[in-house]
Amino acid sequence: MEKFINDNESLIELKLKTNALASLLSEEEDFYKISGRMKESGRFIKTSNQHNRFNIIDSAASYIRYEPYSNRIIRRRIYAQFFNNLPDIIEQYPTHNWYFMTLTIKDCDVHQVRKSIDILNASFKKLLTGDKFSRYFKQNGQDYGNCGYFKALEVSDTEYSNEMCRPHIHVLLHLSKNSTYSKNYISNEKLKMLWLKALDIEDNYKITVDMQNIDFDDIHEQIINLCNIASYMMKHNSIDLLKDKDFTCEYLKQIRGKNLHSSAGTLKGINKNNSNYQKPESNDNINILKFNDYSLKYKLVTPS
Repeated sequence: MEKFINDNESLIELKLKTNALASLLSEEEDFYKISGRMKESGRFIKTSNQHNRFNIIDSAASYIRYEPYSNRIIRRRIYAQFFNNLPDIIEQYPTHNWYFMTLTIKDCDVHQVRKSIDILNASFKKLLTGDKFSRYFKQNGQDYGNCGYFKALEVSDTEYSNEMCRPHIHVLLHLSKNSTYSKNYISNEKLKMLWLKALDIEDNYKITVDMQNIDFDDIHEQIINLCNIASYMMKHNSIDLLKDKDFTCEYLKQIRGKNLHSSAGTLKGINKNNSNYQKPESNDNINILKFNDYSLKYKLVTPS
């Protein structure tokens, strides 16, 4: 029990942030129901101790992606789902290459986040069906039989102002072997030019693009690295949602109903549970941790 608390102290901190965010939103009519879900998120955590390792079996997470506690659980789930599915994909496409790409857009006011997200998503589609990428992604019905991607949105603070946001997307690309014209497939200078064209912007305002090849000789290392990248992509935002209620409410209204991650082609459905996964049959060494709002700590509850 003590080892679990020490190893997962960050989970407790995230739960405290979740409760604080729930309290911040609880008096707002538009977010009253969501705040209730967040407050219950992670109140009970069922863990098992097997082979000297503590595993979270059930955490009653709300799965609201921007909620701090659930976001951590979602990232762990994505890691596990990639880990379960990648071996089959690598075996099916042994000559394919993996690339990690980041694409940004101009910093915006919180009231413009929705518009920036729409521009990002539309421009990403243009990029895939334009120069350089169209040989893989420009197909009828967008049925990418020989390539794929996993894409996630992140919104972060800017280094210049606490009132500005920096929306950007991370993409894990899966391309066939004949895409290897250079180690990173395309130079960042060329990628930036194509991205500006997709954004339909003539002036070269400050944006950042990056594309890197992900390649390890050892398949297990490759899988672990890809799982870490996919988990990293799901962090969703680096914005302090507790800093200002008006800012937070407006931000949440801006992203409401937006698809914050997607996958296509060879990676379609990779973030779903693998059907071969089997839950542990043994119920030995089961602990239930209950979050006490008054003591702000976890306490051990004896299973009935």
